[in-house]
Amino acid sequence: MRKKKRRLIAVIVLIAVLGALVGGLYAAGIIGSLRASLPPLEPVEAQAAGEEIPFGNEEWIQVGRTDTLALFMRSSDGNFYVETASGEQWYANPLDAMDDAYATRVYRMELASSLIINYYDLQDKQTVKKNSEAVCVKKKSIAFYRLENGFLAEYTFGDAGITIPVEVALEGEQLCARIVTSQIVETNPERYLLASIRLLPNFASGGAEDDGYLFVPDGEGALMYFNNGKGNMSEYQAYVYGDNLTTTNLFRPADAYRASLPVFGIRRNGSAMLSVITGGAGISRLTAVPSLRNSTYCSVFAEYLLRFNDKYVLDESSLTAQSITLYQQGEMETNCCEQYYCFLEGEQADWAGMAACYREYLITEESLAPRSPDQTALFLDFYGAVSRKESIVGIPITVQRRLSDLETVKATYQSLRKELEGKLRVRMLSWSVDGLKGKVDTSPAWAAGNSWRAWEALQTEMAGQGDTATLALELTLFSASGNGYSTTRDSSQSLSESPAFQYRYLITTRMRDMQAKRSYLLHPALLNRAVDQASSALQKHGVESVSPLTMASVRYGSYGDSFAGTEQTIVAIRQALQKLNDARDCVLDDVNAFALPMADYVVNLPEGSSRFDAMDASVPFLQMVCGGLTVGYAGQPINLSETPKKVYLHAIATGEALHFSLITGDAELLIETDLNGLYSAAADVWLPTIAAMTKSAEAARAATAYSRLIAYDTVREGVTLSTFENGAVICVNASNESYAWDGQEVAPMSYLVREATEE
Repeated sequence: MRKKKRRLIAVIVLIAVLGALVGGLYAAGIIGSLRASLPPLEPVEAQAAGEEIPFGNEEWIQVGRTDTLALFMRSSDGNFYVETASGEQWYANPLDAMDDAYATRVYRMELASSLIINYYDLQDKQTVKKNSEAVCVKKKSIAFYRLENGFLAEYTFGDAGITIPVEVALEGEQLCARIVTSQIVETNPERYLLASIRLLPNFASGGAEDDGYLFVPDGEGALMYFNNGKGNMSEYQAYVYGDNLTTTNLFRPADAYRASLPVFGIRRNGSAMLSVITGGAGISRLTAVPSLRNSTYCSVFAEYLLRFNDKYVLDESSLTAQSITLYQQGEMETNCCEQYYCFLEGEQADWAGMAACYREYLITEESLAPRSPDQTALFLDFYGAVSRKESIVGIPITVQRRLSDLETVKATYQSLRKELEGKLRVRMLSWSVDGLKGKVDTSPAWAAGNSWRAWEALQTEMAGQGDTATLALELTLFSASGNGYSTTRDSSQSLSESPAFQYRYLITTRMRDMQAKRSYLLHPALLNRAVDQASSALQKHGVESVSPLTMASVRYGSYGDSFAGTEQTIVAIRQALQKLNDARDCVLDDVNAFALPMADYVVNLPEGSSRFDAMDASVPFLQMVCGGLTVGYAGQPINLSETPKKVYLHAIATGEALHFSLITGDAELLIETDLNGLYSAAADVWLPTIAAMTKSAEAARAATAYSRLIAYDTVREGVTLSTFENGAVICVNASNESYAWDGQEVAPMSYLVREATEE
């Protein structure tokens, strides 16, 4: 009996050991595979085609009408125009495209085209570009059909065997152009695969005789004036929601802002048009072309990258390194490429009117409700701890050192709250043990001597004063296995089916830093699980506000066995953010438009634009959109700027809260760490400046009644007039010379307020 009992115990122990071993190997990602996937995108129904419109008619025929718009087309080439109630006509392609004096023949063909495509030739391993004028219209491989209030054009690119149906119709008081990707026909997919589509690349183009500008959502917003003499400059290009982070990049080009909003627009001769990308935004790239680059026309359009391609480097560390191009095959990344055009007249026909139009779209179509501001005047980031390499008895080890003590943070808050009660937000960054180790931060514990007790005391005191304390978590990027997530098993994969590595880059050469640790992207199918785990952990400590850092500002997919397109990832991110926001206040960083419905507060909005050579001006379009849809927003940290006073004045001009990034401890601990960019963050040094700036800015904000920005005019280089919804106007002079305004002198690097007048 005893022998049997001992054997039974031995078997149980063996099973337990084997179970622990298997569990450990699985957690480390050595065995097992990802067993999670995302549901497919919801299908989109194409409109039923009606009566065929015979090809070849040079006459314009009306195919749609609403109360304010009429749609005309001609079947000789598929060109069309929209006529507004004022009589303004917006053409898909310039009428004199084939006679353009500046363009070469190829660019004349493109100027006359409503569709320009790229497709992969898998046999010859190259990407081929074709336009609809040369391949479809000239070869009569195009057909037209009537739709309800519009028409359908079927473009057949015969050499590649690709047919693309484009729906053009009036819906409400807007024009809708749409491609339902399930209706695209590829007759020879073994060799030819559609890669990208430029949809209506010349719509409403500005010519040599026109006056106006293009608008693009670069940074906070940017304008390119017609005929600006910059035809020799590179065209503007930016992916909506940023680069696909699944791409393998061994080199990072010059820093530039992404397009965080899926919009673009044109003001022309006193009228304006705004286009909103309502289908396929997550795979779109915006392009703005200055006049006299390819033709006499200036144009802006969206290109939809239906299939992804990537470079794979063979033996990258050797002198014989080679790269090969990999092409995504199989399904396309979106079910629909769709853009709506809104037409603006009178006082609304400018970039500010476009911002109001897009804001109204978010309210009516995305169900964002207008919100009252929380009157935040100051947003403070505190960095809690840092991981650094140190030598202990000659042995190099990685340790976590405290940068900010929570008791000191509370004392700093207490010194500022006297005049800012209910108007201050504090956020803790780089504070958890697992976060500093690079793990998915689903089981956070305080690092380097700080504690939950001290945090709860800070949160309770701030809440009692009407202020908000926020904890930041990183649930998207990770560099180490742990908490049930493996870097090899649970990360997104590139087309080579290897993890989509996220590298650090050297400031000097912009090449990959071979000494720095690389990061991974959590597979989008796991985001919901990570949020559930983090929420459960935070709930135990009563955390009332959370900031999920990169989740709201990234765009990526996964191209391995557990496929997830970028559009599917966006849906997963929205669901994960919604879970967080259902339970607590959410502070989102540098937010993409798809995350705006889940943003209570937005921080790190861009300051200005990327200043591409072909662009001419920056405008606070993003602030106008966010105003009143979130409870507040803040820009970049003032103390980390090369020109703090200018960033401070920009915040006043745009209605932003002042933002600072601080530590309360020893700044020398930052040297040779991932946080060495906090080069001017000592709280005790900045505290007097913060108090003085905030007091001044609060007076300006109070004059605006914390209402949203509705107009913004540059009256001279460095001098702007900001008009707020309550009628107050702020003149900001960020130049080196005085400016006379409203009977007063606005000194250099200062501002004046004209308060709203009572009616």
